[in-house]
Amino acid sequence: MRLQSLLQSIRRHHARIAARGARIRARRSSQTATVVEALEDRTLLSVITLLVDNELTILADANDSIRVSASGGQVLVEAGTASGPLNPVVLPC
Repeated sequence: MRLQSLLQSIRRHHARIAARGARIRARRSSQTATVVEALEDRTLLSVITLLVDNELTILADANDSIRVSASGGQVLVEAGTASGPLNPVVLPC
């Protein structure tokens, strides 16, 4: 009889410890919030312009759109992605 009640007591003790651990883990997981931060678009254009001896060279990869225009002796080179707006490209001096 005593052995059985000792075993039952040990089982109840271990069950209480296991239940307490489960409650603590549940509380910790509910207190930890998952935060996701949206980042800005990091599309980088890969357009290179070279102006050497009045000759303009433009190098780009296959996904870039390029527009070259001239007005009043000024040359404007604009580049962008196929679906995005065109942005001025700074010519080196």
